[in-house]
Amino acid sequence: MLEHMNTKLIATSAKLEMNLHKKMAVVKQYSQYWEVRVITQKLFYTKPMCVLYAACLIALFLAGVFWLKQPAAAKNPERGEVTLLARVIEGEAANEPFLGKVAVGAVILNRTKSADFPHTISGVIYQDHAFESVANGQVNRPLSQESIRAADTAMGGYDPTGGSLFFWNPSKPVSPWIWSRNINTEIGNHVFGR
Repeated sequence: MLEHMNTKLIATSAKLEMNLHKKMAVVKQYSQYWEVRVITQKLFYTKPMCVLYAACLIALFLAGVFWLKQPAAAKNPERGEVTLLARVIEGEAANEPFLGKVAVGAVILNRTKSADFPHTISGVIYQDHAFESVANGQVNRPLSQESIRAADTAMGGYDPTGGSLFFWNPSKPVSPWIWSRNINTEIGNHVFGR
């Protein structure tokens, strides 16, 4: 019986020792964690580091504000071209049907592909005496959603004019030269030709 108790005591002692080793490992692990935490606090929570963090956060905030205040055109140059195209569409064809608005945008885009005109949308639009709406300031009127949609549609490649380079309203005074152009189609109040 004494031998049996001795064996039991040894087994219990071994279990206690094993548990003690496990607990010591856990304590060691936590002490390493606390050491790392203390070192981290000393490194990153000092006054100079707090100032640096604050400066970085302020810089990020200001960059975000600057980005948000940028017009869509500055964030995406293609959107700037769409907006410029929409402005001329609004100025030249505000009272035209949607297809007539798209047609005006298509003429401007067709001109960018022609050797006879500038090769950029802004170059075509601001060419001397090219568009009445630029000359009289109508290009600056508020944009309608329909003109923006028409500009997007034209930029997407839709051309209801059959490749026209010119458009004019025959009820307004125009140069007799314009009638020498080959007429492709009429949409709304505009005639479209090459």
